[in-house]
Amino acid sequence: MTYLLVSLSPSDFKSLVDYSKRFDLDFDDAYQYTLLEKHGLDLVSFDQDFDATGKARLEPGEILSN
Repeated sequence: MTYLLVSLSPSDFKSLVDYSKRFDLDFDDAYQYTLLEKHGLDLVSFDQDFDATGKARLEPGEILSN
């Protein structure tokens, strides 16, 4: 398994605010979503709030079984 540490730069926070408003996400969800978009990552979460984004969401069990 590979781990990747990513973060946002101050210039990314405009996107964070935009995603928060567009998809009605709280700060931490908008932060995660901004990371996904910026780095082209897959979304793995139990959080159904992400379903409003239209981005495919995998649950942790789905990736652990692969």
